[in-house]
Amino acid sequence: MDRPSTTEAATLRSSRQFVAECDRAGTVRTWVTFKTALRKRFRPPSNEYMLREKLCKLTQTGPIHDYVGEFQNILVQCQTPISPLELRFYFQQGIRKETGHYLKEHHPTNLDETIGLALRFDHGLTTGNTFSTSSDGETAQCHRCKKIGHIAPNCPQK
Repeated sequence: MDRPSTTEAATLRSSRQFVAECDRAGTVRTWVTFKTALRKRFRPPSNEYMLREKLCKLTQTGPIHDYVGEFQNILVQCQTPISPLELRFYFQQGIRKETGHYLKEHHPTNLDETIGLALRFDHGLTTGNTFSTSSDGETAQCHRCKKIGHIAPNCPQK
């Protein structure tokens, strides 16, 4: 019979240690308790702080879908709850300037709404049929009435 590799041996030791700790504490062994034990053992104490730093430093360099995916990948690792306002703040800090201005004009109330608005705005920019930006790239321009400050679906001259 082959000897287990170093990784397999370490995994087996961790598993046995987890079982022993659960038995000593009288804790039921579930997937949730196992995940918690793994996180406690292998994540650094400053993990939540590092995740917040990643959220602050994340910037959109490509399509908005990629940015949303990266943002959500960091977010699912966070164990400490983040308020809806902070989530919107972190998200809006890293997106492109014109998308950020659009979001500020529309006052989304939560992260899902913020992401939805950003996706629709970015889609309009990439297809070129709903939004455009002024020469300084700071605000949306309506394609229906050509006025700056709103977009065609919200045009008062419908």
